[in-house]
Amino acid sequence: IYPASEDPIPGVNGVSLAQGIRQTSRTEVTFCEDVQAIVPVLDEVARSGDVVLTLGAGNVWKAGEQFLRSRKP
Repeated sequence: IYPASEDPIPGVNGVSLAQGIRQTSRTEVTFCEDVQAIVPVLDEVARSGDVVLTLGAGNVWKAGEQFLRSRKP
């Protein structure tokens, strides 16, 4: 959760978003507190044919580029 010039909403954060998704869907959710932690998780869970989308504010796009660089040809 990335505020854009507004005050943070108490109790609304990445952890609560992941918990809400888990509670309302069958989607498996892995929450990473830090952008740097995303690539090792993707290396573990992403399989051939998967689509990996990095979408958000700030530098989350860097995780997608780092993941692509980490893939073996």
